[in-house]
Amino acid sequence: MRKLVANEDRIIVVRGPLVAHPSKQDDGRALHTKMTRRLERMCTSLHVGFVGWDEPPVAQGEAGGTLGDNVHTSAEAHARIAEEIGEAMISAWLATHGDADAP
Repeated sequence: MRKLVANEDRIIVVRGPLVAHPSKQDDGRALHTKMTRRLERMCTSLHVGFVGWDEPPVAQGEAGGTLGDNVHTSAEAHARIAEEIGEAMISAWLATHGDADAP
């Protein structure tokens, strides 16, 4: 990622993990939190936008969350997550270019 941000013409937003591992949900949540915090610290140090969640944004078995395999997210969950990522991308653009150049 350091090589990517070295080129100042690029705007980068990183997304954290979405789903805790279904077979060991408690361990999966702990790993989710650990990975989210590491990614967030790295992105902060590199001045890179980050979208992350304290809890996985898609809970296993949640209506409109994961599919029957409890891993892959549904269309509804993808749409919800995409809105948050889109907002982060717009914020990163505005922070770099200002309102005048907004897409």
